[in-house]
Amino acid sequence: MPLPYLVDTNAYHLFFSNAAPDARKHLEALLFNNGHIEFYISEITSMEIYSVLGKDRRGIQKQEQICSRTISDGVCTHTWLTAGRKGIKDKLFRQLIKLASDIQGDTGAIRASILPLDNNVISAAKDFLIDYADRYNFGSQDALIAGTVIAYKEQYGNDLTVITSDRGLKVALSAARIPILDPLAVSLSHSDELVKV
Repeated sequence: MPLPYLVDTNAYHLFFSNAAPDARKHLEALLFNNGHIEFYISEITSMEIYSVLGKDRRGIQKQEQICSRTISDGVCTHTWLTAGRKGIKDKLFRQLIKLASDIQGDTGAIRASILPLDNNVISAAKDFLIDYADRYNFGSQDALIAGTVIAYKEQYGNDLTVITSDRGLKVALSAARIPILDPLAVSLSHSDELVKV
């Protein structure tokens, strides 16, 4: 049985990227159980990771945008530059897709147990949106993460801690008294543990 952690998409992506190696190392240590790295993900995360990997494959095009904001002297005429980023190569993309399939198929050293989206999860997610979307910046997919935690606690008594670095989701989860851990907020005084927010 996995440890009582539900990993959201941005934290799950740490297993597929070298962007934050220290955070990944700490996350792996936290989730290590019975010789494997084990955790829960929502069915929405199971789907979303393929979208994120697709974005990694496509990369980001460099863009120039003319500012049209009204300023004290009239209208701004500056040009804003957005740095681009090359996409990952086909071979690496295929390897990452296979890794995601292996993780979600319970084969290999990293294993994610998928918690399905059902009517109870969707209802809890909707209530979460009604209660918190007017005060905090998070979206419907984030609400499904919260709804999964809420529904599984109500149905099975499972107290899950959400692992996320999403600022808006973190404050909304905190308001709902759902425990969270941020893998990117590694404590300097406790470098072997994740910081509980």
